[in-house]
Amino acid sequence: MSSLAPITPPPILDYETPVLPPVNLRHIAWRQRVLTWAMILYFSSVMVVVILWVTGLRPGISGPGMLAMTALVFAGSMGLHSCVCACRLCVAIYSGTAAVMMVIFIIGTIGAPYVGIIPLALVRNRAGKMLRSHGLEVGFIGADMRQIPMD
Repeated sequence: MSSLAPITPPPILDYETPVLPPVNLRHIAWRQRVLTWAMILYFSSVMVVVILWVTGLRPGISGPGMLAMTALVFAGSMGLHSCVCACRLCVAIYSGTAAVMMVIFIIGTIGAPYVGIIPLALVRNRAGKMLRSHGLEVGFIGADMRQIPMD
């Protein structure tokens, strides 16, 4: 006989595996599409501002400077819009603490146009993975809304 103690079975746990809340795929797909278009418009408007700046057209109140001023205001408003879209998508796909951290990250980097694309792309990719995991095909702009059943 050996001197080892007999093996006892593990204790029975008195809790169940937590059930995740249901996901509204329609809201996630729609918010991902809106974020994608906002990102496209934001970064193309920043490119227009850079091109106008390089060509010597500075923002002003009258004359040709008004075009540069309009492009600058449009780029700023699209940056704010893409930030809001990304924050709304964060709330839809992440849990509470992760959503707050991503929103802080987005707000902190949106002022630098080409650094601000990093959190926007992270949120957009996470939404795409979530939609793909539910069996939806996701393209460049997002999932086709016709393939998502109405709730």
